[in-house]
Amino acid sequence: MNSQRILSAVAPDCMNSISTEQLENAVWTETGALLLLSFRFSLLQDAVRFGMKPQRQAANVRERKRMMSINSAFEELRSFVPTFPYEKRLSKIDTLRLAISYIALLRDMLKSKETDPLLFLEQSLKSGVGGRRRAIWNTSDLKARLSWIRWDNLGVHRRPKLEDLS
Repeated sequence: MNSQRILSAVAPDCMNSISTEQLENAVWTETGALLLLSFRFSLLQDAVRFGMKPQRQAANVRERKRMMSINSAFEELRSFVPTFPYEKRLSKIDTLRLAISYIALLRDMLKSKETDPLLFLEQSLKSGVGGRRRAIWNTSDLKARLSWIRWDNLGVHRRPKLEDLS
């Protein structure tokens, strides 16, 4: 009896044509993201069980969906910043700070006249970038991470200088 009320709350117009099992296995597409309807169905079951109003429950579902989207974006960002091999997952704030430093490093690399990225890093870490005492990205956290990178494994090799070729 409880599932009938939930089914009518989820899809009142097609209550007679869709079974509860079909409803749970269906996939709901909304704003480009795929959500399993079973997730929504179980939330509605909880709402009925605990006496929550449908509007509040819908707002909770939207908020959970928004947070899942944000967390997914942070996971993707974490895959692009340098990390230690043994490191636990970075927090959101650490991920943002590291990403800002890493983007600043890449920007300075592109602006520099140095064609060898490893030489650029070595010179910058020793003397600063462009006459500045310390680059924005020159943080102890990023420096430590960059020192762990196996550049040869990434296909980054020292480029010979023109005078070395003669």
